[in-house]
Amino acid sequence: MADPTLFHWLVSGQVVTKDQHGKERQKGFNAMLTTVREAITRSDLAKAQDAMMHSFIDKAPQIKGAEIIDVYIQGTSLLGRMTKQEFHHGFAQELHS
Repeated sequence: MADPTLFHWLVSGQVVTKDQHGKERQKGFNAMLTTVREAITRSDLAKAQDAMMHSFIDKAPQIKGAEIIDVYIQGTSLLGRMTKQEFHHGFAQELHS
């Protein structure tokens, strides 16, 4: 069975945190999203927000005691309609060159 074509999106947003002293900070993150239609649903937006929140948790563990108070999306960019193989074409080779 052939790979289905999907719409690939780049989603950018901000994770907003508050430290133990009440100071708010924002950090930008990106997330990749794929959809079967050329539309983004509310559920898709929630998945992108969740991905950005987990990126923050994985990449910013040094921020002790920070509470995530919001994750908001600033923009989306449609990268195109293609299979996963087409989207990732040549990426692994470029990393190892």
